[in-house]
Order: sequence, then structure tokens, then C-alpha cells
Amino acid sequence: MTEKPGCPWIVYLIHHTHTDIGYTETQDRIARYHLQFLDDVVARYRAWKKGERALDGFVWTIECFWSVEQWLSVCSEADRNALAEAIREGFAGLSATYLHFNELIDAPLLRTLLGRTADYAKANGLVADTALSADINGFSWGYAQALYDTGAPNLISFLHSHHGLSPLGKRQVPFWWETPAGDRVLVWNGEHYNLGNALGLAPSAQITYVFADELSPCPADPDSRSVAEIRLPRYLRQLELDGYPQKFIAVGVSGTMSDNAPPNFALADFVRDWNADHGGSIRLEMTTPSAFMQKVRAEWRDIPVHRGDWPDWWSDGLASIPDETGFCRAAQRRLVRLRAASGTLGWNLDQTAERRIEQAIALYCEHTFNHSDAMKSPWAGVAKHIAAGKKAIACQALSAVCDAEDDLKAALGEAPMRPGRPFLYRVVNPFPHPLATLASLYLESCDFHVRDLMPRLICRETGRGLEAQKIAAPRGWNFLVSLCLKAGESVTIELGEGISTARFNQMMANDAIVTKTATLNARFAGEEILVNDTGFASAHARITFDSKAGIVGWRDADTGTSLLAEAARWAVFTPVYEHTPVEDSNNPDLQMSVRNRMGRNRKGTNVERSVGTVKSVRLIDDGPHCAIYEIDYALAGARMARVELRLSKREAVAEVAFRINKESLWDPENVFLALPFDCGAGSQVWLDKAGAAVRPVVDQLPGTLTDWYCLQSGYAVCAKDFGIAVACLDAPLLQLGPIEPGTRLLADKHLPERPAREALGWLMTNYWETNFEASLCGFHEFRYRIRWGTDLADPQKAIAACRELGDEPLVFRVGQ
Repeated sequence: MTEKPGCPWIVYLIHHTHTDIGYTETQDRIARYHLQFLDDVVARYRAWKKGERALDGFVWTIECFWSVEQWLSVCSEADRNALAEAIREGFAGLSATYLHFNELIDAPLLRTLLGRTADYAKANGLVADTALSADINGFSWGYAQALYDTGAPNLISFLHSHHGLSPLGKRQVPFWWETPAGDRVLVWNGEHYNLGNALGLAPSAQITYVFADELSPCPADPDSRSVAEIRLPRYLRQLELDGYPQKFIAVGVSGTMSDNAPPNFALADFVRDWNADHGGSIRLEMTTPSAFMQKVRAEWRDIPVHRGDWPDWWSDGLASIPDETGFCRAAQRRLVRLRAASGTLGWNLDQTAERRIEQAIALYCEHTFNHSDAMKSPWAGVAKHIAAGKKAIACQALSAVCDAEDDLKAALGEAPMRPGRPFLYRVVNPFPHPLATLASLYLESCDFHVRDLMPRLICRETGRGLEAQKIAAPRGWNFLVSLCLKAGESVTIELGEGISTARFNQMMANDAIVTKTATLNARFAGEEILVNDTGFASAHARITFDSKAGIVGWRDADTGTSLLAEAARWAVFTPVYEHTPVEDSNNPDLQMSVRNRMGRNRKGTNVERSVGTVKSVRLIDDGPHCAIYEIDYALAGARMARVELRLSKREAVAEVAFRINKESLWDPENVFLALPFDCGAGSQVWLDKAGAAVRPVVDQLPGTLTDWYCLQSGYAVCAKDFGIAVACLDAPLLQLGPIEPGTRLLADKHLPERPAREALGWLMTNYWETNFEASLCGFHEFRYRIRWGTDLADPQKAIAACRELGDEPLVFRVGQ
């Protein structure tokens, strides 16, 4: 060795297979690889038990329980017992991790999946008290709680810092992560998951990824000892110079230099030979994550405690496949509705069906978005195959939910689709709370000749006529009906014969009468409502439109509180497009290098930003329940950019849909939507994160991401006497930090909180050089729902409102 550390060290090797479903091969093929790895480990365990001493000291960690679950479903009983014995005897280690997720996954599913590992361990007398995380560089705060609650109070993070960073500003240190409930999880804040390969500790699998020295580039020599004898002592000596207080360290190592790598049984020989020559100063030992964390608990003193969220830098990949992400979010919301129905309606969700839904959602929330070369070779068959597989997983999640919903509707009396089916609709609130909703009664075109297009709607329970608003829907019409339903309540509505005449009380936008407040008749509930191209005024809102600027005013009618920030950079719902030009946009190497140089930015320093300019503002429908406006924008990179805004006349609720026809471009791009909602001085942003409501910056671990966040239902802005809830139905990313390229600002007690006026929905991106879809082209829709009022000044109520804004009733045809 060229130089030696000051005192004897023990380097604990955690040999693992990083699970990346779809990064190196198609999803199904990777699943087969992991089955093969477990077969190999069981076979070598049996050989070791029969006396193959070359395997003495070998330990391989099963990084994700998902692979065990797949393997258990196809292996023999003898193999199942052998794997449990291998884990029990330390030949293999069991991580509590199910898969490596982005932050789209919700807290209940996290607990369910981690619970599967715990159940397996308990059933077989095994230890699964430590989760091994590799690659991803963040977790929702609720993940810490889910770990603790399922018996895994330890977490090892072998984090990949490309386009991201580890918390605390340093690595190879432990810290206590205090959960939302006040429990504690011990975290090892480690180095890159292939550090052992970079140190030369894996025969034929060394790299130079995290080192810059005379060995760069590092050849894949079967004899890696020469590399290890230079790099390992230097690394340990640097730790000593940096004040590292211990003489042991954990290092992740893969069997080959790849994700989804097989176990490397030659590591046992390498360790034995190294220790024979250098064990007096640096001893290598293969171990399990659990054993290493027990040593940390026993020997490390004065471990700091940190409380808060740990935002994941890589969840931005969800915006690279926005349609699929929308499918998954719909499946998540509707699974919540199915579970609610089990409690309120006396219906049991089939466990097999529920697991099918959970599994598809879990696989979609796994952190991989496409092939490693999807950006460099976007035409490649394997990249197309993996992209189709990811989309299929999202569709499977939504289809499985639809199947379960069909079972529920059948149990509640849905009529089969047959000729002569009555025009009776049942509307059911399956939730354990009241639901004020605009229910959509769908009439398909095949029924147009049977039922008039302006029918009478009658509530069967009361005999009362109901006011409906007819709007276009695919292959037909939706009739919107305003209902307030108690928990578990249902109503039956008949679409009766009507009169096909013009709506006598429908006021057109160009009528002279609507240039001032118009008192409408009883069909409009007797309210004074102004609706025209320049304004909307109801009992709940005063909104002003400008033909050049879009929405320029939005106030609560009761309090006069403005919902829009005074110093907002862009008008609410304005689309913003960013393009980082590449000198030769058809050169794959340049496309890669431009992205690689971005670092923690999501755009280049030469980024060109275009803000949508208003082309027109139009009132397209004025009915008894809502006014619908359409704002068209001219936007670079898009053939169409349009906002549809539905403003309720009965509640303090609005719904917006941003629709875009995106042009195809290989260069790095981003699309945002301005959301500058605010309610005055002292307002505070609250984020609905998995398992906890979080204040940006305030409720975060030191040194973590503050530019953008991946949300569950949405976010809220709360002041002393007023609040606003914003539900993000399709796009989960919220940008709160500066969008200009530059030094990124990390969470710190001295960092000012992120102001609400800076909020942008981050809708689409293709900035990364690997793993992302190269082209964002096509038609896309992104929906938001907004509610406001004095009752939402309470953050808990405001976050609850975010969730309830996504709640929708069950609506279906019945026979009687």
C-alpha cells in the first residue's frame, strides 16, 4: 500500500444487488434476473453447508423484498426453507426495503409493503430491522414513521448524488431521524452504493465514478488489488483528516459494475487474500445491514437528532411521463374511495383485487422511469419497450381499480348495459364525511334518440326537480347536478323527458344585460351573479379578467381577501416554457453532455424562458352551477396552450384544466404553470407529503432540497384568518424555489421560507441525460382544484380540504 491510515480499520462490505426495474433491461427480464440471483445464492449456500470453505465469510444482502416475493411464488418448499436458513445463518442478509420509491407513493401503501417484509421475517424467525436504500436520495417524512411502525428502526442510505445531494452536508455519519410522531430511526448517511467498486474491492468490477486520480479511467482488471491498495488507504486517511471519530466504516459493493448485478462469490476469496496481507492495518469483513447498524448503535456516541422531511431530488422524473403519472394518481385516489366504501357501505373490497391494485401502484412508484440510454438513443427498441412497460403498469393500476369499482357498483345495483335500460342514475357518497359535489350524469350518444338532450332531472327520493348543467363529454354529454350527501348517503336521479327548446334563462356572454349585475330567476337560486368575459361575481368570489393578461383579480366575496399574491411574477395559470438550446440538437453526445453539466440545476445556464401570452379570454358556458371560461395562450414549444376554468356559483371552489399540445424537441425542456395563490401577510405554505403535513424549509432535514417538492393531494396557504387549498390532481410537483440556474439553496435554519407567490406547478421535463423520456410531445391535461375560506386558516383543515377536493361520488345507472 502506498500510504496507511493511522490506526487499524475495519471496512464492512455490504454486498448487494441494486434493484432498478427497467434501467438496464425490460421490467420482466429484470424480474427474471433477480429470481436467478436468489437461485444462485441458495445453491451456493447449500454448497457452503456441504463444506465449500471458499465461501467462508461470504454475505450477500437482499436489497429489496420485492425480489424475494417474486421468487417465493415460484420456488419449491425446500428452496424457501433454504433461503430462510441462509438468512438466519448470515450467508444472506434481509433488508426491510420493499423497493426504492419516488415520493408519489402514499403512506398507507408504504406501511403495507414494509409490513410484508416484517411478516416474512416474523414467520421465519428472521431479523429485518434495517432498510438498505441505494441510489435514491430522499424519502418522505412518513417513510421514517412507516419504518419504525413496521419494526425497522434503522436505515442505511447509500445515496447517489448525481443531480442531487445527501443531507447534513456530509456523509459516512449517523443521525437520528425523528418521525412525525416523535419516534426515532437511526440513519447511516452513507456514500455511493458502488463505493466499494470504486475502491477496487470487487474483482473485475472496479470503476472510477467517484474518484479523480492517477488511476482514472480505471480498467476492469480481474486483479483489482492494485487499485484497492492505492485508493482504500487514501480514502481512510482522508476520513481521519476530516475528523471521522471511528475506525470502522460501511461500504456498498456490487458484483459487477452495473445495476441489477449478480452476486459475486469471488468476493469471499478477495476478502480472505486481502486480510492475509493487510488485515493488520485494514481489515475487510462482509456483513449485513442489520449487523452494521447494531455496531453503530453500540459504539457511536453523541449521535445528532434531526426532525423533518427529506425531499427526494429524483421524483422529478414523474414529470417526464406526465400522462402515466396522472393515471397512477387517479388509481391512488380511487383506491381510497374503494376502501372508504368498505367502511361506509358494508361492501368488502376483495383482498386479491386490492393487492393487484397495490402492486401496480407500487411498481409505478418505483424510482426508475426508463432505460439508462433512453435519452441518448430514444429510438432504441429496448427504450421503447421499457417506456411501454412503465405505461402499462400505470394502466394496470387504473384498470384494476376500474374492475373493483365495477364489482362495487354491481353490488349496489348497477343495471347491465342492455337495450331499454331505464334512465335512472344512483349517486353514492362512499366517504366517511359529507360530500358537496357536482355529480356528472353521463348520457352516451347511443341514447340520444331515446332521451331528449334537454331532459328533466328528478330526485326519486324527494320527487323534487333538480337543476342540471349540460356540458360536452367524449361520445356524449354530462349533466352536472349539485348535491350535498351525508357520509354513505345515496340518491337516485331520473333523466325524464324534457322540452327541446333554447334555455330561456341562459344568458349569453355578449348580452347587454350582463354588463352589470344581473338578478337571475329561481333556476339560478335567486343569487345576484355577474358572469361575462371580463368578470365573475358570486356569493363566494369576485374575479376579474383582462383580454391581454388573463386573470388579474381574485377575491373572496365575504372577506374581500385577495387569493393572489401582490408581487407575483406571472398571472395565475400562466404557462411558462423553458428550453436549453443544444448546439447540434441531433447529436446524441451533445444532448448527453449538455444535461450532464447541469449538476443540481434542471436547466442550462443558457436557458431560454418563454412566458405564455394571452390570445383570448372567453366565457364558453354559463349555467346554473358554474361558469366556464377558456383562456388561450401563445406559448413557445406548443401548438396549443389552453386553460379551462370552472367557477362554482354555489361554493368557494374552482377547477382548472391546463391543456397543451406539445411539440417534439430533443433539447432539455420544462413546462410550468403559475400558481401564485396567497392570502396576505404572515401566510404559510403547507405541503401534503406522504405521512405528514410539512412546512417547506421549516420541517426539513438540514441540507435538503428546497427548490421543488413532490406532493400527495396538494398544498395549502394559511394565514391567521383565511386559507387556500390547492389540490394537484394530475401533476404532483410544486416548484417553490428560484427557477433560474445557479447555486441551489438547501434547507437551513437561516434560509428564509419559500414564499407562496413563487409557486409553480412543474408539469413536464426531459432535462436528465438518463432514464427520462426524450420527447414530451403530444396532448396533455393537468387539473387543479382550489377551495378558499376563513375555515381553511387551520392548516389541518386546509390539508384535509386538499384531499377532499379529490373525492368524487360513485355514479352509475340502475334498473329501479
